[in-house]
Amino acid sequence: MKKKGFVVLLFFPLFFFAQNQKKIDSVLYITKTVKNDSIKAVEHLELSNLHKNKDSIFYHLIKSMYHARIAHVPKFISNARANMSNWKSKEIGNRAGIQENIEAIEELKKYNYSAGIANHYIRLGYRYNNINKDSARFYLNQGVKMAEKAKDENVLITGYFALGNMAFFMKDYEKALEYYFLIEKICDQSLLSKGSIKHATSMEYIGYVMEAIDKPEKAIMYFEKSKYIYEKNANPKGILSINASIANIHIDLKEYKKAISILNETIDYYEGHQTESSKLILAYLKKASCLEKLQETKNAENLYLKALDVSLIKDNKIYIKDSNIALAGFYSNTGNFKEALAYYLKSQEICEKEKDEKKLEIIYRGLSNLFYKKKNFQKSADYSLLLNKQIESIYDKNTKEKIIALEAKYQNEKKQQEITLLSVQNKLAEKQKANQRNVFLGLLGGVLMVIGFLFYGYRNKLKTATRLKELEELKSRFFANISHEFRTPLTLIKSPLQQLQQSETSEGNKKKLDLIDQNSNRMLELVDQLLELSKLNPDSFRPVFKKKDIALFLKSMIDPFMFEAKNKDIRFNAHIHDGSCWYDRDIVEKIVSNLLSNALKYTSQKEEVVFLSAFEKDKLHLSVSNSGVDLKTSEVNQIFDRFYQHKESNQGVGIGLALVKELVTLCKGELKTKLSHKVLTIDIYLPVDIKLLKTIGVISEHSDPKEGIAIHKENPRELPVLLLAEDNADVRLVLKEIFSSDFHIVEAENGEKALQIIQKEMPDIVITDVMMPKMNGFELCRKSKQNEMTSFIPIILLTAKTGDEAHLEGLQSNADAFVTKPFSHEILKLKVNQLLEERKKMRERYSQELILKPKDIFIDSVDEKFIERLQVILDTHLSNAEFSTDQFAAEAGMSRMQLHRKLKTLLGFSATEFLRHERLKAAAILLEKGEGTIAEIAYSVGFNDVVYFSKCFKDIYNIPPSKYLIKNK
Repeated sequence: MKKKGFVVLLFFPLFFFAQNQKKIDSVLYITKTVKNDSIKAVEHLELSNLHKNKDSIFYHLIKSMYHARIAHVPKFISNARANMSNWKSKEIGNRAGIQENIEAIEELKKYNYSAGIANHYIRLGYRYNNINKDSARFYLNQGVKMAEKAKDENVLITGYFALGNMAFFMKDYEKALEYYFLIEKICDQSLLSKGSIKHATSMEYIGYVMEAIDKPEKAIMYFEKSKYIYEKNANPKGILSINASIANIHIDLKEYKKAISILNETIDYYEGHQTESSKLILAYLKKASCLEKLQETKNAENLYLKALDVSLIKDNKIYIKDSNIALAGFYSNTGNFKEALAYYLKSQEICEKEKDEKKLEIIYRGLSNLFYKKKNFQKSADYSLLLNKQIESIYDKNTKEKIIALEAKYQNEKKQQEITLLSVQNKLAEKQKANQRNVFLGLLGGVLMVIGFLFYGYRNKLKTATRLKELEELKSRFFANISHEFRTPLTLIKSPLQQLQQSETSEGNKKKLDLIDQNSNRMLELVDQLLELSKLNPDSFRPVFKKKDIALFLKSMIDPFMFEAKNKDIRFNAHIHDGSCWYDRDIVEKIVSNLLSNALKYTSQKEEVVFLSAFEKDKLHLSVSNSGVDLKTSEVNQIFDRFYQHKESNQGVGIGLALVKELVTLCKGELKTKLSHKVLTIDIYLPVDIKLLKTIGVISEHSDPKEGIAIHKENPRELPVLLLAEDNADVRLVLKEIFSSDFHIVEAENGEKALQIIQKEMPDIVITDVMMPKMNGFELCRKSKQNEMTSFIPIILLTAKTGDEAHLEGLQSNADAFVTKPFSHEILKLKVNQLLEERKKMRERYSQELILKPKDIFIDSVDEKFIERLQVILDTHLSNAEFSTDQFAAEAGMSRMQLHRKLKTLLGFSATEFLRHERLKAAAILLEKGEGTIAEIAYSVGFNDVVYFSKCFKDIYNIPPSKYLIKNK
């Protein structure tokens, strides 16, 4: 089905006027001769539509707004600002267009001009459509309500089209029909709109909905009504669009003769006008397909060949492929296998070169069927295999070999392990026999033989121990190697799986794909735990103990588990005693996270999980208990065995608890379990005495190295400003402890307060939680990045949500970084400093380029487009010596402080320095061209004092302007 873009529905006449120099001269003459501001506003708007140059369009839109405001005509203000919104959206970015619509609404409210306000609300809805569907829907509804109140028919129809189209693409066909029927009703009852293009479009879209809900007869009925109106309006494009839709329905209904009749009209038009070659080729292919179905093979063949000829003449690469594939399929169906093979191979060569996977799937399927018909089953199987690989997109060409190699490697290591074990056992048996002989012979030398027996026995034990140690190392290496090998095929499974999840529309298939995804994630988790287990060798295991506040660490760590418990409707209680101690952060994190993960995994809804930490003598006590456990007392200790499964119907415990047991043992701690009234409690006791810890690992008495940028610490106000937005006071305290020595910290306990601080204080960087009251982190990030005054501030999102959807939303909100809880202090510090360093490098680059060649900068981001806008302002006012930084800020739409802070952060200049540099740059260009004396040039770029101009010029270019002038002659 043909789907119209949102922009077509919302804005029919945006920037579609051809430039006509005579018309421009005529309108320009009117603007210069008439004195009426209303007329000037209209004519300047007309000029903005006639011009193609973006600067000319901008100039005339500014003029149109200026005269409309003097005339106090809100309609003209609204129209000019609507076109200015379009210009900004196109030339600067969508956010700039949004800001223009918002400012227009505020201005029009002063006039109480409802129709204009409604129009700008609807435009806001259009601009938000690709950013936030909820926001788009809100603004569209606001616009429609105001248009209904203002009784503005055109704006109301535009709003209904937008809402209907949004509902259509969301597959809410009932809602879409409701809006399209409303448009039809308005048009039918209006003298102006009845029988108009809008009326035809409403009928056309009702037809699309009918087609989507599988009502082809009604769809054709509405398409015919639409076509009748298009014909009355002499609108060939509309007629041809309807013809294509009707033809498609007839083809779906296998009414090929009716489809051919309609397609003939389309072909006659495009052949006569020699335009739209793509649509002509498509019509040829559709008609040829219908003729083939009607077994008019000769006519079908000629039309297929004609489609290919036109494609080659027009060098239309898409339809060259399609025509070749269509011809191959036609010849295969009609038994001309030689021609079919030739066209398939030709299209295969093109598609493989262009890596066109969708077309290759059709080609491989066709070749497989072709060779099957020719009874060449080997070739058919080969292409069938290629087809399967293309569809699945899971394994590359070497996947099978990798799996075989992995299996061989596994079998080889297993055999080697068995050989080594048998060798040890044989040697033991031989030595035991030798010992027995020695015992019997010992009758002759009793004491000597006893000593000999003991000696040999001791040596054998040493050898056995050595062999067993070697076996243990071999086992660890085997686990490590096979775990690494598993990660590659798992990655190859997950990557195409994500693509399938995005493209799949069937709910049943989506559930199956989600199940595969969940279990592949579980496999990755098990592989990681196998790797951890393989590393736990007492000889190489050297934990690093640091003395830190463990209470703060544990409070920040359990946050995601509390979030998960809430989602599963499980009560979660935590009792964490304050205090510092010596501990290895990584070990404690693995123990606690595995205990809590296991507890939440086996706890049902409405049950309870309790976490406790406290100090008992020279030990850290960590306890996790969960209620509703279906275990027997005799089975409790077995849960620490790998993959223990106490019932066949239940899932096993995996590796997590086995890893906990190994870690506790290696740290010389204690592990206790207790089961009472279906409540399982696991108690961990880890040593914190420094003397004992020295025998286990390394004691680090040094504080973490600061990775901050060079700063002055005498005065806190000289430190970079860091805003911490987090509703959990304990987590804020942790973050403050991490960054307090390198930053001046500002705190906010909710999103609204954080946004106020960002707009007022303009911090150097922001770290914000996602889940906060009043305004969440995603919304805070979006609003900050959409505001030109604050868009340059880096934002890091912290969240307990670990899913891909949360990560994707974080990226869509334009966050600079996304960190999940519990977070690594070192990684978070590194991310903060990397963002600040990137901002510093950007500032250095801009500061250099602005002095040397600012117009050569590639405009991409909001900040760079902001600089381009400043350039436009400067180009207008640079020669004005009275143009001050206050006026500069006003033109930029900011306060002087905001402009100063933004320029200083982005470019390394204050507003005054920026103005001076731009004036000197312009002067250097004029001096190079030799356009005037030094005094004339100084005055022309806004300097009143020639001596001061010469001093400033020499400071920047290291040469006085007189010598610069001579040098460039």
